[in-house]
Amino acid sequence: MRPVPGPRTVARRVVAGIGLDEVIHLQRRVDELAVAVAENAALAVPLAAKVTELEQALVGPLQQRRRFRDEHGLDAS
Repeated sequence: MRPVPGPRTVARRVVAGIGLDEVIHLQRRVDELAVAVAENAALAVPLAAKVTELEQALVGPLQQRRRFRDEHGLDAS
């Protein structure tokens, strides 16, 4: 005679049988992605400010380089 499965075994089989395990997995993934999106949104403004700062830091050296090339007739390549 086969042993009768316990309630947890039966519950796991029911969940798997009706696809709830996939729903639970997908809900966890959605929750993880929601956290990642929130983190990215929180970083957007500081990162944009940093990019602007770096771009402004390059303006002077690039202008100086262009003037040097123009004054000495050097090709930009």
